Amino acid sequence: MTMNEPLPHPHLLLELDALRDKAMTADSLNALAFSMANDLYPLLPFHQALVFAQRESSLELLNVSGLSRPSEDSP
Repeated sequence: MTMNEPLPHPHLLLELDALRDKAMTADSLNALAFSMANDLYPLLPFHQALVFAQRESSLELLNVSGLSRPSEDSP
């Protein structure tokens, strides 16, 4: 950041701090994935968020926003 760049809005910094705190206290990978899929919307508006974990050369779907747990028959 240079001297001429505007500082981020204080509300944004508070939101980021709260999200960081929630991520740091997640008691499992699934809890963290749920938070990532559902709590980032105020900062990054989206239609639907998908959270994946990389497992060697494949991806595993961990969470879909709006769902507690993704399943084969989920919309």
